[in-house]
Amino acid sequence: MESEVATAIEFLMDTVAEADDILIEKYLEEGELTKEEVRQGVSTAVLSGSLVPILVGSATLNIGVDRLLWFCRALPLSADQASVIGTIPGTEEPIERGQNADEAFSAIVIKTIIERVGQLSVMRVVSGSFSNGNLHNSRTDKDERVSHLCHMVGSKQVPVQKVTAGDIFAVSKLKDTATTDTLSAPAAPIQYQVKGAPQPMISFTVKPVSRSDVDKLKSGITKLLAEDIGLRQNYDEVSKELILAGMGTNHVKTSVEKLQRKYGVNVKLGTPSIPYREGISGTADVRYRHKKQTGGAGQFGEVAIRIRPNERNGGVLFVNKVV
Repeated sequence: MESEVATAIEFLMDTVAEADDILIEKYLEEGELTKEEVRQGVSTAVLSGSLVPILVGSATLNIGVDRLLWFCRALPLSADQASVIGTIPGTEEPIERGQNADEAFSAIVIKTIIERVGQLSVMRVVSGSFSNGNLHNSRTDKDERVSHLCHMVGSKQVPVQKVTAGDIFAVSKLKDTATTDTLSAPAAPIQYQVKGAPQPMISFTVKPVSRSDVDKLKSGITKLLAEDIGLRQNYDEVSKELILAGMGTNHVKTSVEKLQRKYGVNVKLGTPSIPYREGISGTADVRYRHKKQTGGAGQFGEVAIRIRPNERNGGVLFVNKVV
C-alpha cells in the first residue's frame, strides 16, 4: 500500500510540475515539491486543462472529505479563469464576460431545492457582485426580485450581505426560475449556454397506491422534475399510463423513494406497455344494401366501401363518392 501511495504522489508531482516552468525546474533539480508547490501546480494544471482531479470518498462514512477540501483550496480562483462567452438574450450575438468582480453581475442556477416554505434556487456567480435588487432571467425575459441571500452549509442557510464572482449562494421564492437559467443585471443581460441532462435511458410506469395518492401525485412529480433535470415524465395517450424516465434504475427508484419520503406520495413502478399498431397492407371491398318497407315510401340504399393502402407517410385519407 505504501508503495502504491508513493507511486501516486510521484505521478501527481510529475503532472503538476509539467504545467509550470518554474516548478519543473525545481522538480528536476531536487526531485520533489512541497505541499504548497503541489497546490500551486494543481491550480495551474487544472486551469490549463492538463489535469482533471478525480477523488473517491464517502460522505456518510466521512472518508476522503479532508482530501476533497484540500483539492478545493488548490483549485484556481474564479478571477484567474478565462472569460466566459455568452449571447445577448433573444439573439445569437456573442458577448464576453470576465469572471471577476469588476464585470456586470451574472449567475447560473445550478440546482433547485423544493422546501416546505417554497423553492430555493442555488446559483453560481459567474461575474460581478450583488447584494439585492432585480435580476433579469434571460429565458423568461422577465425580472425577478432577489433578496435575502444565503450560503448553504449542509441543510442550514447562513445569511450573507453580498456575493461576488466564484461564490455559490441560494435565494428563495423566485417566481419563474429553473435550473440552468441565467440571471444577470437588467442593464447588462446575458445568457449562458448550459448543457442540460442527457436523454433518459430507462422508463417506468408510475401508479398511485391509494386514492389519496392520486390527488398528490401530480404536485409531487412536478416538484421532483424541478429538482432533478435528469428526470422526464409524459402521459401515454394510447396506454393511458404515466411514464417516469431517468438515467437508470437506481436513479428512478431513488426519485420515487424521495417522492414517498419528502412529499408523502406512495406509488408503484411498473413496465410500460408497448402499443403495437398495424397498417393496411392490401385492398378490400365490401358492400351493404339497406331496404326497409313499412308502408308508404320505402327506404333503399347501397353503400360500397373500398379500403386500400395509402402512400407511405401519406396519413389517413377519406374519400366520399356518390355514384
